Amino acid sequence: MKKQLVAVLAVLLLADVSFGAGFALYEYSGRSTAMGGAVMANDAEPASLAANPSLTAVQAHAKTTVAGDSRTLRKDTWVLPNFYITHKWDDKISFGLGGFSRYGLGGKYKDWETWNGSGLAYKVKLETFSFTPTIAVKANDEVSVAMGLEAMTIDFTQNSRANASPLIDYEIHGTGITSR
Repeated sequence: MKKQLVAVLAVLLLADVSFGAGFALYEYSGRSTAMGGAVMANDAEPASLAANPSLTAVQAHAKTTVAGDSRTLRKDTWVLPNFYITHKWDDKISFGLGGFSRYGLGGKYKDWETWNGSGLAYKVKLETFSFTPTIAVKANDEVSVAMGLEAMTIDFTQNSRANASPLIDYEIHGTGITSR
């Protein structure tokens, strides 16, 4: 019991000093963010297809140290595209279409040309865009059925520099379309 109490206290006390990082974009909606994401299947807004059509801008801030040499990211602003539309065909059938960015990440380090970390990556960009056509059919007052498809485009680029003589720049680039 004492070990469990120590473990719980350690987790609670150290949770504040941990830093998370990722590339999933959950800011589909100002309302959704304010409600902690509790807007799915909500008829108050068409963005329940993915969440809400408010404009969202993201600025990434990062500092990375490699072999004692630190660099920060340039200040870039990324605007996330979002649109949602629904149409009620009649009392039993509704259609919807959403367009949004589900994943994304990007940045380029300042003064990367003289940085030891440029061999790992000095610039990275991940952009996605999803389209979600959806149909809902109301069988009766208690039962409704909905189905949809998500088609996503993806574009990824990573630049790095080999720390050799002569210096060589590398780029990994890929694009694709996926659905689920």
